[in-house]
Amino acid sequence: MIGHIHLHVSDLEKTKDFYHKGLGFDITMDIPNQMAFFSSGGYHHHIGTNMWFGKNAPKPVSNSVRMLFYTVVIPSEEKRKSIVAKLEAMGYRVIEENGEFITEDPSGNQIHLHVESLFLGNNNKNKSV
Repeated sequence: MIGHIHLHVSDLEKTKDFYHKGLGFDITMDIPNQMAFFSSGGYHHHIGTNMWFGKNAPKPVSNSVRMLFYTVVIPSEEKRKSIVAKLEAMGYRVIEENGEFITEDPSGNQIHLHVESLFLGNNNKNKSV
């Protein structure tokens, strides 16, 4: 596990809607047309986003060096179902593949949505982010 990530995004307003309204993260910092930070549980930020490559910057081509995906650990299956329903209602595609739920943010960053007990194991004392 890592403390936080920073993502280059192509549209900050769509990104804020996705991470705040869709995934349910709090917006902890917002500098219009530049960057936004998101977190849960009062942390300063788990996800940092910026548009320093410019608005509407294209996503990396499939054979470029890049992050393939990251995982958001969700506290319960009920919460994951709620998030999936919100994302689909907002027009985002969520696929289930071999028991994994996978979506993409507006900039094409792939996100795996895991339930904490399934991801960390029932006896693990780590908390989700």
